[in-house]
Amino acid sequence: MRDFKTLWSDFKKEFVNQIKLQSEKGLTEAWFNRTNRTNFYVKEIFPLVAKNMDLVLTKELFKVDAAMAMKSQPDNWEIPIIFIESENVISSALEEVDKLCSLSAPVRVLITIGDKKDPDTKAKIDEWASLIKAYSKIWSNKGIIGIIIADYQLNFISMAWGENGEQIEEEHIYSHDLK
Repeated sequence: MRDFKTLWSDFKKEFVNQIKLQSEKGLTEAWFNRTNRTNFYVKEIFPLVAKNMDLVLTKELFKVDAAMAMKSQPDNWEIPIIFIESENVISSALEEVDKLCSLSAPVRVLITIGDKKDPDTKAKIDEWASLIKAYSKIWSNKGIIGIIIADYQLNFISMAWGENGEQIEEEHIYSHDLK
């Protein structure tokens, strides 16, 4: 992994190179319309910047179900310290884990439904753990990724992974008998 300053410097250099290669007409069409400008970057500039940096371009990645923030002092900025994703279909929760791995906050949480005894649920947990570990090898994101799984009888378990991608917790946290 390149260091941050090199990554930033390389990005700026490639960005400017791609802007310089654009026609006057293309720049003019992009510059005086917000939608055109975004499309210009996303469709014309960023794919080439990513390619030249040996990176893969992904688009529109993050919309988070909820966040909990602290107000900074004295200016009252709301700084998220917990990001939360709730996924009702365990088989599609990988996308949510991927999103949480990409975000920076002390705590990032996935809440989903499943039965820890079910082999499919176990396979999903293994897949999530593998993704979390892969992220930690590229980018050490301080904090915890927590996953809470509730079964249909309302038994809740929690698991957590630390900044090195290793699982640091697994425990039963609550049960409730539905009447």
